Amino acid sequence: MGHYIILIILSTLCSFTHGGLFDDVISWYCDIYECCDNKRVPYNLPKLKSMISMRLQGQHIAENVVLNAINSHVKKSKKPLVMSFHGANGVGKTYVSRMIAKAFFKKGENSRFFHFYYGLQNFPNKEKVLEYQTQLKSDIEAALHSCERSLFVFDGVDQMPSQLLDALMPFIDCPNCAGKLDKNKSIFIFLTNTGSSAIEKQLLTKIHDGINRENTTLQDFERLIIDEAHNHSGGLFESLLIDSQAIDFYIPFLPLEKRHVKYCIREAFEEIFETPKLVTPDLVEKVFEELRFGPEPEALFSNSGCKRVAQIAGRLVAMKSTKFDYFNEADNHRTEL
Repeated sequence: MGHYIILIILSTLCSFTHGGLFDDVISWYCDIYECCDNKRVPYNLPKLKSMISMRLQGQHIAENVVLNAINSHVKKSKKPLVMSFHGANGVGKTYVSRMIAKAFFKKGENSRFFHFYYGLQNFPNKEKVLEYQTQLKSDIEAALHSCERSLFVFDGVDQMPSQLLDALMPFIDCPNCAGKLDKNKSIFIFLTNTGSSAIEKQLLTKIHDGINRENTTLQDFERLIIDEAHNHSGGLFESLLIDSQAIDFYIPFLPLEKRHVKYCIREAFEEIFETPKLVTPDLVEKVFEELRFGPEPEALFSNSGCKRVAQIAGRLVAMKSTKFDYFNEADNHRTEL
């Protein structure tokens, strides 16, 4: 509220001066305090498409559905866009949600219109679900008052108390519930591991049936995901969001194969070295040696997706730069004993 008082004072002062100065003051104010306008919330769809197509690996379904859903929503929205991302750790769910923030807001993830909730951190106690619901309603209402284009991301939904997210119903699927709030331009995204086993099993079945991974569709996974989310513990368990069809898209994030993880490995090393020439096949293979793939007997998919890749790459580079090899050192120590 203090920001708006400052703006009113500045506007009053500038009204007695040249119009150009007024525009400069408004622009200065909006740059500092981040106004909810087309300049600070540009909805940069080409940037989003470029980031997803260039950096997201192995997720042809998610890429297609997310880009088309957001494109349609930005052009004309009759309700908030609600998407639920399902898949194992390290397959790109959080990655995509942060890409959306970077493309939508001039300040990216630091925008005050980007609201990120994490299950275990924000809602740790299942006995306080009613308290959390009250606070969540207050947060969402305040956020939409600040900017109708707000982006809300809920990570770790499978670790949230059951029915918690029903508190969002007045903002998502009840046209007259939130008074005069303009909520139709907002986006809600749920991130959860729920359904990851079913997604993996279904993908393996398709591959065994001779269907190429890239030829699988949303319809191959959607019903499985909905059933898993509705019937397993977590924030979507028996949720009104599912029962009332308030969630627009249930998007599967497929388990990653070695070819996909290889890209993540190279990207991790390039961020460290700042030049692709120093990323040798030897280094890439050393990371693979520390990752696990499953399920047996095929062992097609990375058990941790790309999640551990950056940490492993960083440690290997540190070892190389200090010429310190933990394993050789340990062997020498045992020999001395």
